[in-house]
Amino acid sequence: MVGILSIVTGLAVSARVLSPGLLLDAIALWPGLVPALAGLVIVTLRKGWRRRIGAIPPLLIVTWIALAGAAHLGGWAPLPSSSGELIGPETSPGLATMTIAADGRLLVGPTSGSQVYDVRYIRLGGTVGVPNAVETTTANTLHIAVTDGGSAPWFQYAGWRLGLDQSTEWNLSLAGDVAGDLSQVAVGSLTLGGSGTLTLGVVSKATPVSVMGDFVVDLPSGVAATASGDVEVPPSWTEDSSPTAGEGWVFSVADGASLRINQP
Repeated sequence: MVGILSIVTGLAVSARVLSPGLLLDAIALWPGLVPALAGLVIVTLRKGWRRRIGAIPPLLIVTWIALAGAAHLGGWAPLPSSSGELIGPETSPGLATMTIAADGRLLVGPTSGSQVYDVRYIRLGGTVGVPNAVETTTANTLHIAVTDGGSAPWFQYAGWRLGLDQSTEWNLSLAGDVAGDLSQVAVGSLTLGGSGTLTLGVVSKATPVSVMGDFVVDLPSGVAATASGDVEVPPSWTEDSSPTAGEGWVFSVADGASLRINQP
């Protein structure tokens, strides 16, 4: 069983189903193997004990592998793989701009902590590396540019998870295989590149959305919106406008791009 698990894990890392960071984290958790190794030594030196505890060391090793995998996939903070993730400041500036591009998956949504933003790994195999952020502040606005610092041998993932503070108004530029839910995030403007699906929420003012890729956007009912360009709109719309009057989302689709809007 131990040998099979080791082979399967190695093949999964080689095929980029799992990240090499799993192996790095497993190495860091080596103290968990001490009881199993001690049991193996006892079984080897004391033949009479093989019947008594012979099955325990392999069971402990399997348990250690399972726990190491769960800790890695869960993003346990003390692990080495978590050292490359970004945690933004805890004081909200009120207004922020974020430019981020991933050569892979980019999942977006509200942050689960008190930080203004965070960028964490999608802990599967891929070619996306360590996120690097450059922050500048001008006129009470925080500007953040996140780029891929390159895939170091141990840090190769399927993409990033972007968390955004709900009390901050965001001007966002997102590129990659984008997916997520921004319905609980205050969006001042949005630029989309690549492809993907997003859920947007309610806005109380004209909010521009520039689409430079192939996207599907889900809107809640009763939200005002207009669209121009190559757009597929719901049957309830009148040409390029939603049934609800007033200011709302303003979609502009670039040449060569496409957008489908879903709205109940």
